[in-house]
Amino acid sequence: MLIAYLNEHDDAKETERLVRDAGRKAVLVPGEAGSMFWSTTPPIKASINSDIPNPTLLAYATTKGAVQNFTAGLAQLLAEKGIRANTRY
Repeated sequence: MLIAYLNEHDDAKETERLVRDAGRKAVLVPGEAGSMFWSTTPPIKASINSDIPNPTLLAYATTKGAVQNFTAGLAQLLAEKGIRANTRY
């Protein structure tokens, strides 16, 4: 599992420990996550703005919807290879 994070070093180390304790491999990547093409994250509840956009937050809601749609397509593309794609948006 790739764990991308900005500067939460202690939290990242704890997450790495939990992943390894579960018998999985973990790789920490500190710094800006960069493109959504290069990182995946554990699934959590999606932002309501991606499904029910707030008109006063139109630009924000539009980007959330785009990220969610991109991730859904990427997940379908990679599923046959046993690779999961998740988003936190």
